[in-house]
Amino acid sequence: MAICNSCSIDFPLLIAHSTCHLCKQLLDKSAPERASLKKRPQCLSCGTVYTELATKLCQPCVIHWARSDSSQLPAALSIDSAARAEIAAMRSQLNHANDLIHPSATANTVMESALQHRSRASDKRLGTPRASSRPQNANLVKAAAAGAANRTLNQSQAILHAANQKRNGSVQVAATLWKSSRGRKGEENLQELQRFTKTEQFDKTTNVLKAFTELLLKLRESYKRTYPTSDYQNITSQTVAYHAHVNKNTHSELTIEDLESMTMENLLQHFANQSFIKLNEINSRRLSIRVVIDEAFLPDTQEALYNNLDALSAQPPMSSISLISRSSNIHRASAVVMGTGGSAQDSTRLRSSISIPSLHRASAVMGSHHQLGVHSSIPLRCASAVLGSNHRTSAVITGEKRKARSPSPPSNPSIFGTSLTQQSQDRRSYVRNVELIAFNFRKIQYDADNGSFSTDNVVHEILLTKNREAHYERNQPRAADSGYIGGGSSKKVYYARFDGREYAFAQCPNVDACENAFALKAEYKNLHHAYILANEFKNELNSLGIRFPRFYVNFEGSFLGEIDTDDLTRTSFTQIDQAPTNKIFLATRLLPCGEADQPIQKFTGSENVGAPPKSSMTRLMHAFMHYTYAMTKKTFLLSDIQGILDNNNELCVIDPQHHSNSSDRRSRIYWDGGPEKMESYIAHHIESEDDDLDEGCSKNQFCNGLNLLTVKVV
Repeated sequence: MAICNSCSIDFPLLIAHSTCHLCKQLLDKSAPERASLKKRPQCLSCGTVYTELATKLCQPCVIHWARSDSSQLPAALSIDSAARAEIAAMRSQLNHANDLIHPSATANTVMESALQHRSRASDKRLGTPRASSRPQNANLVKAAAAGAANRTLNQSQAILHAANQKRNGSVQVAATLWKSSRGRKGEENLQELQRFTKTEQFDKTTNVLKAFTELLLKLRESYKRTYPTSDYQNITSQTVAYHAHVNKNTHSELTIEDLESMTMENLLQHFANQSFIKLNEINSRRLSIRVVIDEAFLPDTQEALYNNLDALSAQPPMSSISLISRSSNIHRASAVVMGTGGSAQDSTRLRSSISIPSLHRASAVMGSHHQLGVHSSIPLRCASAVLGSNHRTSAVITGEKRKARSPSPPSNPSIFGTSLTQQSQDRRSYVRNVELIAFNFRKIQYDADNGSFSTDNVVHEILLTKNREAHYERNQPRAADSGYIGGGSSKKVYYARFDGREYAFAQCPNVDACENAFALKAEYKNLHHAYILANEFKNELNSLGIRFPRFYVNFEGSFLGEIDTDDLTRTSFTQIDQAPTNKIFLATRLLPCGEADQPIQKFTGSENVGAPPKSSMTRLMHAFMHYTYAMTKKTFLLSDIQGILDNNNELCVIDPQHHSNSSDRRSRIYWDGGPEKMESYIAHHIESEDDDLDEGCSKNQFCNGLNLLTVKVV
């Protein structure tokens, strides 16, 4: 592939760093002659100009590309339907003639040599200045020469810039903020906010989501400077969508699932395959995107953001669905609503087998790579799934199949020599660029039947942030190059990778090994209980036809681990020096926590339920807390409920705490306030919230739907 040094048009078979046939002929021609030459047909492949050429490609070029690999067709030809048709027709003819004609290697060599010779055959003649028929005015000749020199200088600069850009392999992206609103009939209207446009160059190997995040941050900063009093923090990765911009009336949404595995080179190929960009944009390696945000997210507060998620995530209930794991292990639900017809107004009796610690009847057994499916054979409230390490249940719980991943781009010929599918296959995208060091460890298995823990014998490897103390002292947990993610008074969380996935690695470094192990095991067990109770809570809401925002608990894929100290004694001093303070650690899936992501949202406190709810999501979390209290026969209450929106705009609950009815202080974790705190906590939810503002428990549609104030648990 080569670009003409004069016109900057891409002619795939043009010799590199040369000038196309037309530009050579235009040299020293008069204006009428130039106009006449420009009307002549020019081959899109080699750039040769013909007096008559009925097709887009000359015959030698058609034969050349027909004999080449179909997946290597360059962009200049792949975007032209007529050229593709000519090549396809010739390829069909050649394939049909293969049985009769077998061209020799010598014949092929002669054809290739002729093709190369033709591109240079007229260089000597065209390079000779045209003889003048009569003497010209000296001043006019001088002025013309000066003008030509200036034009050549500017043109050379442009060509040099294009060549450098091509050589470096960068891709230019122009991103503009667009506001989305709904019309009277529900149709979507997009309005371009022209003042918020950013253009950046990215290396061709840059991950697309990282590039888009950088552009989003720049747009947000521009919005902040323009409207300093607005809540610009709502412009985040979770509240925007990215669209390919073709023109003012044409655009196409880009799915996050596809972008996660793309590089900028892949994206440029995708835009060309889908005809989102024109030939000149392909040559200059530039594309345009829209950053689309709903108008409700621009001025609203953080609480309003979660309230708006009702419209985005609440789905119509399904009458009967079930969760089936590939392991075929299905446990009876830990709580079943026994009513007449399932009406929320009927008197309700609940049979419960959830009484902590007897949550093992709906236990989660750690597996690997289980995928949950949706079926309509068994009511969801009568089944709960065995937990695997890679599946997600939240969309199923809300009575909706998760939106299917959009099909892969069509396998059109590649612009850059390698197909999009090939380049993106098995590519892993990481949101943080941190130096890591490997440690061997063994997983600690949790037996929900008896509440015990045991270390298995299988050795795994985890990649952990190197020089963690330096990252902690730097204290920039949202930076892309930070290995420190966050923490509190007793726990620190660092960036890690396991099995190709990103994790949050948590320990309590300021306590001894026993206290660290006790705290992390209690946290893991609590996360397990929250996961089971959350699934049953959503099952009950679905069975009663109650719509609710989607959420799930960050338990899937989490695990406890123990660093292999015996292995450390056989390794280098560097690894020993970088080893964690304690052996036991808790690893949970990393959620969006970058500069462009939503901050953690608190829904309930640790001491009490907190302020009256202002959003539907907060009311749902208050009802979930109430449900854990009622369904465990008042022995367990989930507290300190907080969460983060994931990339699908689903709330993921992280790091909850609880209060229990245990009177033994020595057996309780430090955040468990015991029976007194549990009773005062639930009383604050039931009695102290302001019912006059329709924000208390008695006015909570989810508490009412499940009859949590009057339910009888047996």
